[in-house]
Amino acid sequence: MNLLSHTFVDQKPLNPEIDVTRFINTDDESFQIYIGGKIARDLKAGEESIVPIYVAQIGAKHLVDRMMQKQGIRYVNPHIENPVRQSLTAKILPDLAERAEVKPLSDEDFKAEVQKRLDKQEEMISNLQGEKTQDSRVKKLEMELKMMKARLSRKTNKE
Repeated sequence: MNLLSHTFVDQKPLNPEIDVTRFINTDDESFQIYIGGKIARDLKAGEESIVPIYVAQIGAKHLVDRMMQKQGIRYVNPHIENPVRQSLTAKILPDLAERAEVKPLSDEDFKAEVQKRLDKQEEMISNLQGEKTQDSRVKKLEMELKMMKARLSRKTNKE
């Protein structure tokens, strides 16, 4: 279940502009939530604030992105279910997590999920680099072949 959605199973829909929720800056440094280019909230590390749901949703998405980047995870689509993103969001928005019956991962499980993501990311990067290396090898061989044909052509013309 996506914690950033406005409705939860068998519950009254939330109005993102009127209803409020707790937002906890679970990061180890301050965090600013921007709405329309202006700071909506400025939270110190560990600080908690009551904010409108739409502010909490935007803030949580950006804070989770920043925290994942600190872990070395380059990008995870926020619209795709991901245990790392879900766990971080549940800690940042505990009231919405409780309402959605979503629990954050244990520290051990969280570390395992981060490692899985890092391994997958490394594999993808290696595959992309492998393709580049293969492309450069093919181009180099094509160039050598072209040069050999030119030499052969010159030698044939001299005879």
